[in-house]
Amino acid sequence: MNQFRPTMPPVPGLTSDFSITSGWRHWLNYVAPAGAALCLTRKPKASRVHPRLATILIIALAAAVHALHVTAALAADAPAQIEAVWPDGTRQLAATIDRWTDDGRSAAIGGRTLFSGPALVRTIRNLSIPHRSAEGPFVEFIQGDVFPGRAIGCAVVENSAGGSVLLVRPGDLVDLPGAQPRDSVRIRSEWVRRLVWTHPARAIFQPGTAFGRDGNRLAFERLRIQPDGIRLLTESKVVTVGWDELEELHFPQADWWELHAHETAALSPDLQVPLVRITAATGMRVTTSLARFRVWNHSMQPASDDSLQLVQPAWSEDVLCLRRAGIRQYVVSPACEVPLSAIEPSGCNHRPIFSRIMACWSRDRSATGGPLVSGGGEFAWGLGTCGEHALEFPLSPAATKLTTSFGLDRAAGLGGCARGRVECVPERGATGLPAVLAETEILTGTARDPASIRVELPTGAAARRLRLVADSVNAGGDSHSDLFDIRDFCDWLEPVIELKREAWTASVAAVLLASDPSLADWTIDGTQGREWRPVTWFDAASRPYPTFRRSWMLPGFPVTMQRKLKVPSSGPVNWIVRMRRTGAAGGACRLDVVVNGREIAKFPLAEIIDEQRQAPIAINLSAFAGRDVQIGLRLVPLAGATQVVWDGAEFERHTNPKR
Repeated sequence: MNQFRPTMPPVPGLTSDFSITSGWRHWLNYVAPAGAALCLTRKPKASRVHPRLATILIIALAAAVHALHVTAALAADAPAQIEAVWPDGTRQLAATIDRWTDDGRSAAIGGRTLFSGPALVRTIRNLSIPHRSAEGPFVEFIQGDVFPGRAIGCAVVENSAGGSVLLVRPGDLVDLPGAQPRDSVRIRSEWVRRLVWTHPARAIFQPGTAFGRDGNRLAFERLRIQPDGIRLLTESKVVTVGWDELEELHFPQADWWELHAHETAALSPDLQVPLVRITAATGMRVTTSLARFRVWNHSMQPASDDSLQLVQPAWSEDVLCLRRAGIRQYVVSPACEVPLSAIEPSGCNHRPIFSRIMACWSRDRSATGGPLVSGGGEFAWGLGTCGEHALEFPLSPAATKLTTSFGLDRAAGLGGCARGRVECVPERGATGLPAVLAETEILTGTARDPASIRVELPTGAAARRLRLVADSVNAGGDSHSDLFDIRDFCDWLEPVIELKREAWTASVAAVLLASDPSLADWTIDGTQGREWRPVTWFDAASRPYPTFRRSWMLPGFPVTMQRKLKVPSSGPVNWIVRMRRTGAAGGACRLDVVVNGREIAKFPLAEIIDEQRQAPIAINLSAFAGRDVQIGLRLVPLAGATQVVWDGAEFERHTNPKR
């Protein structure tokens, strides 16, 4: 019988991607740029090759392989090309970044500073590092971060913030050279979108679903992470699944904007510090801020090869040490701007004619898995879809503007023909029709410049969803464009939601204490920003790793923090308070302890010098054994401004599990 099969030549340099199955992605990446159609070829009959011809072919093949090795060696020896882009569109290209040390304030390209001055850089890209998506196993987070590694257990079953702390064995090097290697990194579970143990990962996210290695799947409503496995609450029963029994675990849908407020509270609580999104060569993506962003060099005249980027995302309990030479891209955003690709869509609708296999949207890459390239240029972030695809996003009440561009991806070649549309959609259950906010002209061919869009977002509770629609156009294109949705690979390029500062500041302030697990049960008297101000302090002397600490700047006014506390009736009743001065602002400070309105003790706050030798403050509460008390810690600056670090409080030997 004659056999037919699609011709799929091997494509060197392509890497796997967890949005599309490997075979189809390779084929699409091969044929789409050239505009080739699917070819069916008859399997040839076996034939004899002349020996001399075979020898010539072998020699030619060897020469080709040698040429590839030479090319690869030359590419490896070539200096890295760094491209910096500012918000006004200005670009600078250089072989390296000059004077990048410490917090990066002096870092510059072509004499222009990157992280200081009137205009901060928007993106920095290492052009020598190709685009690559993370491969399993990995942890994917709700705001789009990806951490390569395997979840192996949990450190804390429950804490005061209501989440768990996962132990994840890193798949990348994230340790400080010379320090004791870490077997695992501690990750807060409330930020997790899904855990993936195998490769390749599934293309479609299915909230509240566990996928077993035996091929079974289980829908669940809630989960609890334990050292020996994960307990899943279904409609009818509780199921415990071992860590080695799962392929993937998709967490239930979370409130994205509430979580982003928690993230901002941890990274930029006063909204003055820009956020930084880092993409590594391995596909790792982490979100931090310039306050949790330090360069650690190993020589007096460091190159990127012996330089580390120290960062700490809101989801990590530990500092991550990333090799600067392996970082592909930095994206710097004001705290009041949100890349739309970081927001979890609340709805996805694909109406395919021929593009059924491309039903998935892609975050920060094209629908075919490659970088976002349109109009001859690469874009730093965005959304990749196909024609006849609509994405819906929830909007915060603080959302005020959308800025983006819509273009055909380079995979469309000459064949794409599509139009972009932005709509505001009423909430589910509300009356009214979608309102069209903007619509682009018909775009044909990937060489065409993307169409720019900037719209004001309506206010009001009934208009809290944004819809982006990529329409395939069958009439109005040129002679090269395809009918239907055959090559309508569309990109929403660098979309940004702008937030009203006053409204978003209030949202962040409302969750400021809850965003810190050690402060979840506390209240703080006084006005934030006047009597006390949350800041990040970089403790370079901390061991075994430098540490980013959440601290408070006290300008000189007394501040009281309070909570209710259950004193145990038996056992140790010493309440251990871990609070120190940083030394960054050198004023002395006193800690007054008040129980039920009565002052019981006063302590001087010591400066952090050597945490291994400094004993914490111990408060004897034996007089209140077995009682519920209202305890207050009053911070009294004695010599002007001071800065304090709070690491929590608990009873000795954890008699009381609450902090």
